Amino acid sequence: MLFVCAAIVAAAAVSIASQNAQIPRSAPAGPSALSSTFDPATLQIAPGISLPPYGAVWILDGAETKPRLIRIPVTSAVANGHGGENLARNQVLLMKDLSSLDLLGAASGLRTTSRTPAIFIRQTDPAEAARRSPANPNVLESHYVLLRMRAQKGRRVLCTFSYWKFGGRHTRHEDDVEASSEEIAGGRWLKMTAKQPLPDGEYAVVRMPDDKTQAATEAYDFGVGPWPSPNP
Repeated sequence: MLFVCAAIVAAAAVSIASQNAQIPRSAPAGPSALSSTFDPATLQIAPGISLPPYGAVWILDGAETKPRLIRIPVTSAVANGHGGENLARNQVLLMKDLSSLDLLGAASGLRTTSRTPAIFIRQTDPAEAARRSPANPNVLESHYVLLRMRAQKGRRVLCTFSYWKFGGRHTRHEDDVEASSEEIAGGRWLKMTAKQPLPDGEYAVVRMPDDKTQAATEAYDFGVGPWPSPNP
């Protein structure tokens, strides 16, 4: 998982690709060495459905009728400096500038029909565990969240930052969905479930840093309900 400083997002001139050389990237999620010694039967989450020993994030759709387990792909966010909007806003009043991290496309390619899908996040990847170890001086405290995204001009807004152009703190803002989380299978997986049925819309599972001046640049996105109608 990549993290980026709010100031970099605000500048919007530095691409996410160039940041990859500065910010450690976790290895792709692969089978854990622990899986060979762990009874797969204890990973069963629905009749005939068990969590596999690979893949980072999965979603259980249709649990109320015909359940199916779907792997959620990771999507990289892009920086949006909102230059034109900030200029227009400040011509009238002196206001804070805004920037954002967006996912390209107005809707996710992965759609679910369930209003209360269960999300499973694998926590036993050795490379990820080593990166998050307190012994790592570059570790950044973080936690998983379920976010609701807003579609805007062919993009989905993952999070925004507000800041004064001539200095001051950059503050991250996101639309958190209240969800319950519990570790299962001996801490090998984290199960996340929204506390209220999800309305139609765009969502993402993100491991956000606790530091509100930072943000994750990778998200596991999905949509609830049918594909949104195109604008007339």
